[in-house]
Amino acid sequence: MKDFYSFTTEYGMNDELFKSVLSLDKTRVEQLKKQGVTLTEDVKRTLINGGGSMVSSKPAAPFWYLYLTDLESVGKEDFVWISRTFFEETGTPLYYSDSLEHVIAKYFFNIEVFTCLLECYDLKKLNKTRTLEEIIRKNNVPILELCVKHGWLKQAKKRDEMINYANVQNRTEVTAFLLEFKNNTADLKAERAKAEKKAEREFNAAPDSALELGKLWSWKKQDDGTLIITSYKGEQTEATIPSKIGNNIVTAVGKNALSAIAPRVKNQASRLMITKITVPSGIKTIGEYALGGWGTWGTMGNHSRLNEVVLPDTLDIFTDRQAAEAAPKIIGDDAVVAVVPNSKIAELYCIKNDIQYRFANSEKVHIPKDEIIGSDALFAAILAADRNKVGELKRRGAELTDYIKKCLREEPEWEKQRVLYKVRGELHKRVIAASAEDRRFILSTVKAELGEPLYYYEQIRYLNGKNITPELWDCVLEYYDTKKIKRAEKMQDFIKYNKLEYLAVCAKHGWLKNAATRDKMIQYAIDNNKTEATAWLLDYKNRATDPEKEKKRVEKKLERELNANPFSPKEMRKLWRFKKQEDGTLEITCYKGDAVEVVVPERIGGDAVTSISDGAFTGFYSYSPQKSKDKDFCDRHKNIVSVTLPGTVKSIGANAFTCCSALCEIIVPSSVKLIGANAFTDHTGRINPNITFIVEKDSFAERFCKKYNVKFKYKDEV
Repeated sequence: MKDFYSFTTEYGMNDELFKSVLSLDKTRVEQLKKQGVTLTEDVKRTLINGGGSMVSSKPAAPFWYLYLTDLESVGKEDFVWISRTFFEETGTPLYYSDSLEHVIAKYFFNIEVFTCLLECYDLKKLNKTRTLEEIIRKNNVPILELCVKHGWLKQAKKRDEMINYANVQNRTEVTAFLLEFKNNTADLKAERAKAEKKAEREFNAAPDSALELGKLWSWKKQDDGTLIITSYKGEQTEATIPSKIGNNIVTAVGKNALSAIAPRVKNQASRLMITKITVPSGIKTIGEYALGGWGTWGTMGNHSRLNEVVLPDTLDIFTDRQAAEAAPKIIGDDAVVAVVPNSKIAELYCIKNDIQYRFANSEKVHIPKDEIIGSDALFAAILAADRNKVGELKRRGAELTDYIKKCLREEPEWEKQRVLYKVRGELHKRVIAASAEDRRFILSTVKAELGEPLYYYEQIRYLNGKNITPELWDCVLEYYDTKKIKRAEKMQDFIKYNKLEYLAVCAKHGWLKNAATRDKMIQYAIDNNKTEATAWLLDYKNRATDPEKEKKRVEKKLERELNANPFSPKEMRKLWRFKKQEDGTLEITCYKGDAVEVVVPERIGGDAVTSISDGAFTGFYSYSPQKSKDKDFCDRHKNIVSVTLPGTVKSIGANAFTCCSALCEIIVPSSVKLIGANAFTDHTGRINPNITFIVEKDSFAERFCKKYNVKFKYKDEV
């Protein structure tokens, strides 16, 4: 923790000219200029290079953030004045970023603002193509004229792209302007000659030349001199990956190369229209989801039409069993059929990765889920509730395969074992559809074969939904490992909807055996005015408890609460989150209470409290140790009026009391020797003007208040 408080000195906020400009004090700015006052070098550096620069040997990001925060509150005329003033002072174009674009989004396309951006900012980071398209959609000819004036359309290719875009968008005014601009500025004869030469080169190019294939594919050279395909750019519905490009052999296809949901993919619509992909012999490796990723789920409402992928026998995953076990999934679309070599390793890879497949010499399509179930005769017989077949197989010593057992016992990794979910899902479908008698036969037989309860998981909708019957719920609790079920929440749901039959099932399986749990459910029913559930629970309590034992239990509980140490760790955790430090003392990390006058404990158990951590009392959850999880606590922190720190506390962390807008008094003992950055600032990064420190004479807290102009009183004067 550093011994500094705010950005006032640290980050150049003491720059009088900078502060005056942001305060829109034009008179003061003129006075300072006449006096020869300029911006400090640190401020200039940040305005030119942004938050990635260094200020006084420290990252400028916090300073840049505060600067943007101030800009967000000004209007378009003030933004233009601020920008032109800083541009004049720096003599260099100002830094532009997406964050600044977000700040001024509401008036970005105002003519004065846009002119200012073009003249005063370094726009290297501005996506000019996207901006031009937005200007065209808005039919904003004056702004487009500015872009033309500043050379945005000097390239013929870019100009023609925008003309086509304007035509597609049916923006007549912009189209007319762009065509007139082209007629007035273009050397049409030279452009025509250039286009003819390009067409001639393309016409005479060999079909496997880099020039021709470059229209359809992107690639890069690997260390061994061979090529890896990185992206598909074409519009063909049947895509055949080249085995050779120019004089170089293609041996690999990169991650997401043909996937419609690859990051930053430009031809998504074309990729979604692909129906067949052929991978040629000679390709050895294929990256994850290279041949389609989750396309049947679609992306932005669209769906992939891919239905077949032809794979060669030269792939490493089809020649090496170990490679097949470790290989990533190359096809992500559930409906796609892979045409593979007739080998056990190829079959293993497809089943493991839940890819439908057929062998090259056959038309029969194999579905991994069905293959796994079909390969286990005992499991198939159990699912069919065929008691005779199950009995016969067991007499012959048949057991469930290890693969089936793995599926039903544990939680598989989704990406690597997705087919296991489908196998498990098949069991649950049969269980739901079966009669009550068959259902219990299926589940009891599987449980007996496993030697343990079946794995229960919340994703099985029909085992956790509203339409589950009491009898089925009874099966779940009897045959599944239900440790992961949140029992209290589940019973509260049943109480909420007056589902007494389900409560009876829970009671049957011991969920209400604990007296404390039972009382909690009764109180929940009373609080939610559920009379039927309350009556049932009270009746169950009367039937299930020994009155004499219950009386003694209540008396002991009251005695424990009466004699409880209010400063014990157990009691303190109701109000505080804390952790032990290396020296054995404690650090307060979050206040969880709702009091407006807070007294920090001197000790918790036998350990002294010596530190207030970063963000412990902050009113802004981004500064809190657990971020958004602490949002409710942070909202309460905003209501705190006073805080008393004990004489054991030695340090206060950064942002400890940031955005505590109601805080008006804090008692800081002489033991405090360190106060972190922004510990008492508001959301603008400036000191909370309402706060008064209660300090001891000649203490660190007194020096701190004097240094940063914070109001304070001496303890003996209060």
